[in-house]
Amino acid sequence: MPAKTTQKERLTFTLSPNVVGWIVSKAREKKISRSELIDQVLDRYLQQERQKKMEEGYKALGTVLRNTAQASLPLQKKAVPDY
Repeated sequence: MPAKTTQKERLTFTLSPNVVGWIVSKAREKKISRSELIDQVLDRYLQQERQKKMEEGYKALGTVLRNTAQASLPLQKKAVPDY
């Protein structure tokens, strides 16, 4: 998945040998640079975090809507009686 912006920023990291080995191996396997691999992995992680927060928000909204509907049910029955 390509990065969403065209301008990139250079950063320096210190990583364990195991992580570096994995990065090098996967980058070669995918035939992309190590930087591009890290960008893709972190972008995927960011998207998953956003998705998780959205799901939590929708669940909370669902609870609010359910509680509101339950609380308003007696008023609805008065306004629109069952036939």
